[in-house]
Amino acid sequence: MKKLFILFTVLFISCSENSSTTSNQILDEGFVIRFGQQVSIPSENLLIKFNDLLSDSRCPINVICVWQGEATIELLISHEGITDIKTKLKIEGYVDKSHISSHKFIDTLGYRFTLMQLDPYPHTDSSYQPQDYFALLEVNKI
Repeated sequence: MKKLFILFTVLFISCSENSSTTSNQILDEGFVIRFGQQVSIPSENLLIKFNDLLSDSRCPINVICVWQGEATIELLISHEGITDIKTKLKIEGYVDKSHISSHKFIDTLGYRFTLMQLDPYPHTDSSYQPQDYFALLEVNKI
């Protein structure tokens, strides 16, 4: 029984998604960051974390709405050991990486953080938890 418990625990831990996983990325290239994940841009000594999904009121894909709605995420940014800075990024309606003129950004710490896409997109047949979300971001030096 004890062996079975240990085996189950090891399997559970190995199958669980580690939301705080850090991955390395490159400046000026888009990258996907999952809710709770931390991303590093080593060349800039920059850490970015998808800290929170503050809201998602985007019009579901299978509904006709008067307003397209918007979603807001919170990033936690650290540069060269500076205390984490919280910043908000919004996306309106259905925007993907090809809708360049619709991308929202924020300039801080000498960088431009651009939210290019946020998924999953709302649908009336599905409900999503914050941990289901992932964002396509791009970071550029300004």
